[in-house]
Order: sequence, then structure tokens, then C-alpha cells
Amino acid sequence: MTGEPTSADAAVGIEPISSIRFPAYDMADRRFRQKAFEAVRRAEPLLGQIDLVDSDHAGPIRSVGGEKPFDSPMKMHSGLASIAVVDIENMRFEAYADMVRRTTDELIEAFAKTFFGEMGALTEHVGNVVDGKGKSLVEQFKEGLMKVGLDFDDDGSLIPKQLIVHPDKKEEAQAAMEQVLSDPEVHAHVIAEREKFLAAKGQRRLLSPC
Repeated sequence: MTGEPTSADAAVGIEPISSIRFPAYDMADRRFRQKAFEAVRRAEPLLGQIDLVDSDHAGPIRSVGGEKPFDSPMKMHSGLASIAVVDIENMRFEAYADMVRRTTDELIEAFAKTFFGEMGALTEHVGNVVDGKGKSLVEQFKEGLMKVGLDFDDDGSLIPKQLIVHPDKKEEAQAAMEQVLSDPEVHAHVIAEREKFLAAKGQRRLLSPC
């Protein structure tokens, strides 16, 4: 809201509307917008599967340690939308809701851009990148599975990798992964990695105190 004081206003010390702040209102408005953002984000097919963790520090976050560390900076996202003064004066909730919706859409777009950008930079850094140009899903999944480390449970069973795909591609992706896991080369790779895992697990048991 904005309002310029007249000379008469200035004479009697009336403060312009633009300089007036309502802390309780501002906080309530901020919390409402945050709830709206979270509700829309959770409804997104891909973004809704990502857990957000509150943090008290400003980053960066060390995503990869070791000799080649990778730090991800924490970024600020913002969304901007306006509302007419007349809508505020007439308490038109529909106009306010529309403003919140437009702000949320901008925030979601910024959040998605940052997340997938950071994921791309991270996978590029550690070498887990597959050039999918001209390749089928089976070929892409096989190349990726051969590149990344495999995880096993305490019994040595392979823990499936989590795939993030569009809901429309879910069945196609599942069929492709089943075909990859039945591939002889991949099967031999899984066996070799399992033997390394079990050997390391046995060594840890030998070194652990009784």
C-alpha cells in the first residue's frame, strides 16, 4: 500500500500509509504464504517427493566430502505479486488469494530451478552423469547403474536405487529397470559389488570388540 502525504497531513504530523508497518499482520501473512507454498510443493509430482529440512545456518552445505569436496550454497528464493489498494480497502479475499497463488507459482519455479540445477552440478562433479541423447531408457539405466555405487542390506540383498521420473513414465521406467537388472553384464557387476560389500562387512565384524 502506498500513499503520499499532503501538505496538510505534514502540518498535523500524519504518517504516510507506505511507512506504516503492522508486525502481527506481516508475520501472519508470511506464515500463510509459507503454508500455501508448502501445500503446492507437496502436490507437485516430483517436488513433493523431496524432504525439506529447516536449518539455522546460512550454508554452504557440503554435499560431497573427501579429497574432492562439493559445497552447495544455500539460496534465497522470492516471489513477487501485487494487489490493488481498492481490493484491500474492500477486503476482497479473492484478490488476496490470487496474489498468494501468483507468488507461490514464482516460488515453485525458482525452487525447482535451483534444485535441479544443484542436482545436475552434483552429479557432474562426482561423475554420475549419463548422456541420454539417442539412448533408450534401458541403455541409460544400465550405464547409470554401472557407474554409481550399489547399496546392500545386512543380508547382502541389493537395495534398489530411487528413481525420480514423471508419473506418466513410471511404468515405462519400471519395465526398463527390470530389463537392466536381468542383463548378464549388470548381474555380474552386482555379484562383484556384493562380494566386496560382504568382505568389508566381515572385516568390520572381525575388528569390532567382542
